[in-house]
Amino acid sequence: EWHQDFVYWHREDSMPAPRALTAVLFMQEVNDFNGPMLVIPGSHKEGMLDIIKFDKFFPGALTPEDLAQAGPSWTNTLTADLKYKIRKDILARMALKNEIRALKGGAGSVLFFHSLLLHASSNNLSPWDRVCVFVTYNSVSNTLGWRPDPRPEYIAHRDFAPIEPHTKTCSRTALG
Repeated sequence: EWHQDFVYWHREDSMPAPRALTAVLFMQEVNDFNGPMLVIPGSHKEGMLDIIKFDKFFPGALTPEDLAQAGPSWTNTLTADLKYKIRKDILARMALKNEIRALKGGAGSVLFFHSLLLHASSNNLSPWDRVCVFVTYNSVSNTLGWRPDPRPEYIAHRDFAPIEPHTKTCSRTALG
């Protein structure tokens, strides 16, 4: 589904501002057929867009047995059936204004994108995998707020201690 990453961090993790950047490392070739990331260039300049909230895990819609099988309530913030979706009329307006592009590249390519960039990925119906590593960087001044039910650390890490540079130098003899 088309979405902006910031809405998840803001609503699910209490991130105050859209000051995050994601790096995507293509571990394999990403081509026209194996589900390239689709983006609308410039859409990040529009701010947080109106969304439709869809929560199939809403307690009134499912039995307790259904909920137990569905997994934790945060799982629909990561799957193809996303919790927050961009309204179709807004998507159409953004696509007409800025166009849609499919981002492709060879293994080892890196893509950087802003947390407000409107993006989606189509299904991979090809015989080729599309393995990517996503790493998101956030400003230490933009720490995630307290939540009674935080998402797992591998999704929303809450240790915002600045990374300190390694200051030890190697001697010429140690290098051989």
